[in-house]
Amino acid sequence: MMKKWMLLALTLILAIGLSACGGSSSGKSANNGKTVLTLALWDTNQKKAMQEMADAFTKENPNIKIKVEVTPWDQYWTKLQAGASGGNTADVFWMSPEQVFTYANGNALMDLKDRIKKDNYDMSKYPKNLVDSMNVKGKQLGIPKDDSTVGLWYNKDLFDKAGVSYPDDKWTWDDWMDAAKKLTDKKKGVYGMAAPDNGQNFIYNLIYANGSDFFTKDGKKSLYDTPANIEAIKYGVSFIKNGYSPTTADFASTTPDQYFESGKVAMITAGS
Repeated sequence: MMKKWMLLALTLILAIGLSACGGSSSGKSANNGKTVLTLALWDTNQKKAMQEMADAFTKENPNIKIKVEVTPWDQYWTKLQAGASGGNTADVFWMSPEQVFTYANGNALMDLKDRIKKDNYDMSKYPKNLVDSMNVKGKQLGIPKDDSTVGLWYNKDLFDKAGVSYPDDKWTWDDWMDAAKKLTDKKKGVYGMAAPDNGQNFIYNLIYANGSDFFTKDGKKSLYDTPANIEAIKYGVSFIKNGYSPTTADFASTTPDQYFESGKVAMITAGS
């Protein structure tokens, strides 16, 4: 089993079109006559850089001001969905491929194809799989911002205490499960693995690692019921069934990251 997983895009969705080019936008007008656009994101660490980019944009477009808003991941999607339902969402916001269909089906996102063509924006500079992850039914609903590498993180102290060898690139799924078993100590409240319900960080990558995907290449047929996908999903769930991972109910009050940080879980899958 490879420690590095398939890359998944974290994509910047432009609900108002490319950088508000063309002079029109859905933003609000401030008292000074400037148009104020809201940029929503979930990572506090990136706020400074995003604000610097926004300020640089305003310098070139003095009549448009961009307000950067950060909402933690756990609350981000609830807030975004509520805003989209009420017609009061951010003008520009980060989007994850696993969420895009929800907003595409609700017609909450603008098709950027005409804007891309009008501004002669070069999409070839982005990896094709990142561009395609935001293309739904022929509509280009976003532009790649970056991607996230998901890997297996582990607590060396817990491995050492249990006498378990550290993961390496020769590990198989059987090795992973066996290590989780040896690292689990119910008396101390320690689990070998945190098997989260976050598809992007866990199940999705098991499916990719098992040589499969979610849909056929033409996007017309689901592959969820194929043997490879069923095997991957069953494997992921078996961490919980075997008692080597906290349950989904447990994660409702304590996140996988919190379990890991407190030394109560030896392994998690997490992104960069």
